[in-house]
Amino acid sequence: MSFRTRILTPGGTAFDADADGLIVLGTDGLFGVLTGHEPTLAAVAAGVLVVRQAELTRYFALGDGAVEITPASVTICTEYAEPASETQDAEEKVEAYRRQMSTVVPAVAGTE
Repeated sequence: MSFRTRILTPGGTAFDADADGLIVLGTDGLFGVLTGHEPTLAAVAAGVLVVRQAELTRYFALGDGAVEITPASVTICTEYAEPASETQDAEEKVEAYRRQMSTVVPAVAGTE
């Protein structure tokens, strides 16, 4: 059985399709999501998201954000989401995001 999965960013919807399973990096570590998961609201850490769809596995580089899980759907709201071809590609994109954020945050805070 699958569940609806959405990845939302300030720029729009990065992903909206059914998934059979997810591996998400939360602020307390990795966790898996399957159909029927207990309702959960959790913080998402910048990292790799793995989306399993039947015979297909998709990878995304995610920024910091939040995830809402219900038994029938998952919605991830994040600052950044970029599709990747594999885990290593996603990890490289996450590192680029972190480098960019390390220069943006001090500039916004006035500590540059």
